[in-house]
Amino acid sequence: MSQTLLEVRNLRTYLRSGGGEVQAVDDISFSIPKGETFCLVGESGSGKSVSALSVIRLLPDGVASHPSGEILLNGEDLLTLDDPGIRAVRGLQIAMIFQEPMTSLNPVMSIGEQITEALQLHHADMDDAEATERTIRALEQVQIPNASSRFRDYPHQLSGGQRQRVMIAMALACQPHLLIADEPTTALDVTVQAEILRLMRKLQDDTGMSMLFITHDFGVVAQMAHWVGVMQQGKLVEVGGCKSVLRHPQHPYTQQLLAAVPENLAKPGQVVMGVNPSAHETAESPGAEELPLSEEPVVKTEAEPSPPGRGQGEGMQIDASPDTPTLSGEEKALLQPPVDEMLSNSDKKLLSVLERAGLRLQATQNVSNDSSLPDEPGVEAKTEPSPAGRGQGEGVRIDALPDSIPLTPTLSREERELLRQPPQRREETNSPARVDGDTDKISPQIVTKLGEPLLQIRDLKVWFPIKKGLFRQTVDYVKAVDEVSLDIPQGEIVALVGESGCGKTTLGRAVLQLERPTAGSIRIDGQELTGLSARELRPLRRKMQIAFQDPQSSLNPRLLVETTLTEPMKVHGIGANQEQRIELAGQLLEDMQLSRESLWRYPHEFSGGQRQRIGLARALALNPEFVVCDEITSALDVSVQAEILQLLLDIRRRRNLTLLFITHNIGVVEYLSDRTVVMYKGKIVEEGLTAKVCGAPEHPYTQRLLAAVPRLVV
Repeated sequence: MSQTLLEVRNLRTYLRSGGGEVQAVDDISFSIPKGETFCLVGESGSGKSVSALSVIRLLPDGVASHPSGEILLNGEDLLTLDDPGIRAVRGLQIAMIFQEPMTSLNPVMSIGEQITEALQLHHADMDDAEATERTIRALEQVQIPNASSRFRDYPHQLSGGQRQRVMIAMALACQPHLLIADEPTTALDVTVQAEILRLMRKLQDDTGMSMLFITHDFGVVAQMAHWVGVMQQGKLVEVGGCKSVLRHPQHPYTQQLLAAVPENLAKPGQVVMGVNPSAHETAESPGAEELPLSEEPVVKTEAEPSPPGRGQGEGMQIDASPDTPTLSGEEKALLQPPVDEMLSNSDKKLLSVLERAGLRLQATQNVSNDSSLPDEPGVEAKTEPSPAGRGQGEGVRIDALPDSIPLTPTLSREERELLRQPPQRREETNSPARVDGDTDKISPQIVTKLGEPLLQIRDLKVWFPIKKGLFRQTVDYVKAVDEVSLDIPQGEIVALVGESGCGKTTLGRAVLQLERPTAGSIRIDGQELTGLSARELRPLRRKMQIAFQDPQSSLNPRLLVETTLTEPMKVHGIGANQEQRIELAGQLLEDMQLSRESLWRYPHEFSGGQRQRIGLARALALNPEFVVCDEITSALDVSVQAEILQLLLDIRRRRNLTLLFITHNIGVVEYLSDRTVVMYKGKIVEEGLTAKVCGAPEHPYTQRLLAAVPRLVV
């Protein structure tokens, strides 16, 4: 049996707020054996971070109190130590990785100086050369490129993911006995996340380090945890081994959290074609074998006589839907072969045109007898007996198209005419009819809308000069965005994925003119944005907004939430008076699952996930047409994330909202987006329908991204 490193007994942590007290942590008990990982999960505001801060005693004495409990590290109660005693423990015996690196790193010190300071503080005999060498080695371990040259960089010169890696390097530099990791991989793309998790497991194996790991990503829990604790409203409602909790959750709240994981959410009307199971492999979790987490049968089978031609013996009738999200990619492929393999040659050609127009295929069994239409634009495919020459079994014919098809300008005249032909005409010939130039004369069965996309990006470049020498001459450029072209139709959700530092955020900021492009064209609703002055851009700001990655640094700490939400409304003339604006702000907060009383609080009074929801409310306050969402779900636990994703889909449906969704969470991409764009070193390397990009990636970099995704398998 492993020896216990940390034991928490009946801990209570009360926080003073106004005239009262908040019971942030209420009588929790758990222990962490040496060399093992205890994962703490739960909704934002449930007490996870306060529990971790209590262990390392970073809560101010004037704000926090501990009416009862013990925190035993190797048998010594940390709550009884004086200030010098606890300072000797922090960093050397217990280190912590914080959730928000931008506010945790010192903005006036280089990243190298901050790590060497921590090393020399706990190792007084270490000289500058050795400290520098160990710092560079620590930066290399967490995959900071050109670590020796980035040693002198400041936090603002790094991307969000790179700043988080610096925090991890700083925490691991002193090789602590206990590492407290508060959402350490939320800002990291999946490939770097996989490397960091692998590194943390290796360090744990090499040094015997224990970890208290706070996360909302159950894929990470499955990979990292030996033990899992589930917190709700300050209490530990379930504690147990990783396999036990994830396979057989006992508490209703734990069951609710697992049901909210993106891969377990069903998106109505979405059919995933050609999923590549090899892209969904996960790294090994500690001492775990692979087993899906569903206790309920996904596909029911009933014995029945074999139909003619099926052979002797009993057959099976599949009663459940093959689109159940808990099925693996291989199982979905068996139950539902790719539809395009069953199409005629003419319809295959049509399918390729439709995909370029941004539409997905939706299979229906009886189009003619079903009067209900899908909520979102799609293509109906009707199953029918195979015509001569198509082979045995059932075939598929594209039988109906939506009333409005957003054709991109890149479609040729021949392709546009193909979309105008009724199914019978397409079956008769593979050659489209001659186009006479009159777009008003179209088939009554198919109506097309020959309009421009809401957002058009052409040959966009955002280069940052590298200046050196006495006269600061430009010697080279950092090509953050390099010749990017992209169209986003009205009402579409486009996911932008890639490693931190690949240019995702820079592209999003350049679209909104928060970063001035070096070259290229950006048009929204036909209006050219590049070259406009700040005054000319102001009326266009109402059309386009952004929800930032780091809400702590993007929300003004001196402003009430009420002012944060109503001030932009006042600038753009929304609401007849302040009362109406406050009412609108209250409705926005309720949409974000926050109470109206939150209007009268400051940002520091909220948890990280709650601040992110306030940032999203601010982006939606002006009722924009286009929103850039920069990693807005990275700080959210799975249940709140599920609510936000469903809310975004609902807002898109009601307002015809267009989203550029920057994320590293492939599960979110698969659930939310219509199309996916993959960036690598400032360039777009792959784009297409999400089902195709995530199911059958073509570019090696996309394949590597998907292979690194942590999946909920234990």
